Amino acid sequence: MNKTAIALKYQGSKPPSIEACAHGQLAEEILALAKELKIPLLENPELAALLAHCQEDDQVPGHLEYAVREILSLALDMQHGLLRNPNWQNQ
Repeated sequence: MNKTAIALKYQGSKPPSIEACAHGQLAEEILALAKELKIPLLENPELAALLAHCQEDDQVPGHLEYAVREILSLALDMQHGLLRNPNWQNQ
């Protein structure tokens, strides 16, 4: 299966944006690097497919912003040891 990797960025008061989007081998390399750096990963093929239509530095589309903010919030909680979720990697 052809993997897709989406890296998200959130800077406080600005809407979340797409930091990077990759498919295939490059996506696999990004995911491997994220695991090595212990960056939280969530596998959500449906959301990744929707976000894959965006370009780097694009804001997350309004209809997906709530879902992305929830994911970023969970990732932050996980990094601070407040959450353990079996759907997340790098626990």
